[in-house]
Amino acid sequence: MLLWSLLHLTGVKAVNPEYEVLGQISVKLEDIRRFRQIGSKAPGHPEYHFVSGVETTTGPLGQGIATSVGMAIAQKFLAARYNQPDFAIFDYNIYAFCGDGC
Repeated sequence: MLLWSLLHLTGVKAVNPEYEVLGQISVKLEDIRRFRQIGSKAPGHPEYHFVSGVETTTGPLGQGIATSVGMAIAQKFLAARYNQPDFAIFDYNIYAFCGDGC
């Protein structure tokens, strides 16, 4: 639920399969009202490529946090390989929200 509310409140824009911005937010309040309902854009386990702003599919318990660890490792690898003094391309942080079901 945190992901859906953050996507809505931050105004993440919907995109088409070619990643062109469509001009509407990806998660509307009506989508959140249908949280965990059949056919909802806000299912209990998000899936990549169905809603803009969802960057990975989560499913079995632990998969989400394991994915965030992999993303953090990849960022460190890319930074070590491509960053130059005074020109840091990969200088972002990876954040993970964990709960008791993670």
